[in-house]
Amino acid sequence: MLPLDETNGLCRVLLAVRRAEGERPEHTQTTGTLDLGLSAAAKRELGGLSAVRKIGVLILGWLLVIVGIAALVLPGPGLLLLFLGLALLSTEYAWARTRVDPVKERALKAARDGVQSKTRIAVSIVSALAIVAVGVVWGLNPEIPEFGIFGPRLPFGGWGTGTTLVLSGLIALALVIESIRRFRPAKETSSPA
Repeated sequence: MLPLDETNGLCRVLLAVRRAEGERPEHTQTTGTLDLGLSAAAKRELGGLSAVRKIGVLILGWLLVIVGIAALVLPGPGLLLLFLGLALLSTEYAWARTRVDPVKERALKAARDGVQSKTRIAVSIVSALAIVAVGVVWGLNPEIPEFGIFGPRLPFGGWGTGTTLVLSGLIALALVIESIRRFRPAKETSSPA
């Protein structure tokens, strides 16, 4: 028996296959399950896939939440990553469902506010490009003057850190462009009459 749930895509596919073959799978009202006539081995395999999917969703969701929280103070799209992580976790946790909408609203408000004036847009674009430039410099890992505990190389220097910074800057630039497209009305050109 599979849970009869409209969001269960696998259940819908199997149901459609059985109906196409001319069969009428039985629905049990009391348990809310659907007997698709699967063998015991097929049911075990489907249960295993469900467990793998759940583990994958949990790992990716928590990873996005942690990186999103870090990106709130570091370069990167923190609210967006936090929203995506909570959206994934909301498929498994009720507490995450209650937090998705407030984070989504804050992310949209930040995007809307960030493109309200040409000055804000310019600062956002210059900041994103600066993050890309810092990422390239960090990737090249040049020698730097020694001061305190730093030097003669950048801390965590190399293309691992540099690539992360470049990607963060490019994502920020893409988000600025998308925010402009979404939240700034196009200027209407008046045609001469």
